[in-house]
Amino acid sequence: MKVKVQDAILDYYTDILAHSFEPNGNRLAVGTTTGKVVVLERDESTQISHVADTMIPENSAVLGLHWSSKGIFIGSRSLLYLLKPDDIHHQVESAPLPFVKFECLANVYDVCTQAPNDDKVFGACEDCKIRVWDVETQQQVCELADHKSVVEVCNANAEYLVSGSQDGKIHVYESNLRMKKPVISFEVGKQTISGLDISHNSTWLAAGCKGSPIIYNLRNVATLPEIEVDKPEKIYTVHFDKQNNLWWAGGGNIVYRSSDLTAISAKLKSSFGETSIYHVFSLTSSNNCFSAAGSSTGILFSENGDYWEDMIHL
Repeated sequence: MKVKVQDAILDYYTDILAHSFEPNGNRLAVGTTTGKVVVLERDESTQISHVADTMIPENSAVLGLHWSSKGIFIGSRSLLYLLKPDDIHHQVESAPLPFVKFECLANVYDVCTQAPNDDKVFGACEDCKIRVWDVETQQQVCELADHKSVVEVCNANAEYLVSGSQDGKIHVYESNLRMKKPVISFEVGKQTISGLDISHNSTWLAAGCKGSPIIYNLRNVATLPEIEVDKPEKIYTVHFDKQNNLWWAGGGNIVYRSSDLTAISAKLKSSFGETSIYHVFSLTSSNNCFSAAGSSTGILFSENGDYWEDMIHL
């Protein structure tokens, strides 16, 4: 979750809290606070077209979204949904997509899967737990209850599962859950962890609170010196691309990139022409394409990471 559920529903008409590229693909899944789920596709000339446009049941806000090899996982109010790959080919304004439902007793603020096979799906939940489901059966297989506050974010790769909560605690688990207790834990103080990501080489963990991300070395459990920013702002999202560049953004109308994790290597204002994304809630990338999304329903696209080539509104 990038903002509180109540704020997302009451204070904005509609925002994009989460979006995710198809693994190694050009399609992009987008979820909004009004429950709309859209799949977009960019062709070789960067033209954008709709693949799917549907609403999740009860028009619940899309709080977390993750596209894995098993399909698009969507975290929402007391439910987790899956759009399977064969069901994503769909014409706009035709019948609703057939969602697969995972039962959950709490709001799912963020969602990720166990790479590389994506057989398990993890949900960061409002009741301070990380829930784990079997993707094939949709049955919950276990709960991780080490957090004592609302779990805001989670992320996973082939080696680690990481989670962050509203009280500033970060837990790192083995993603195969051979041990169901954290192998490493960090604490940033009484700040909400609103963004969390692992580098593709499994060496670095970035946590977003305010100012610049807090970066940990998972190999030696060291903390890197803080990257200086001119005007510290709330961070809503952090993201490592495949080249292990770290991106972050939030409420300051700027998307930052650090190539060496010690200094800012690029600043991209989150605007295109006369339109702007005033709060960036989600960052994602695939191959050479990078995207930022947020309020109000704006999506920015970049091919090289140095400037925006396009911007659309849902």
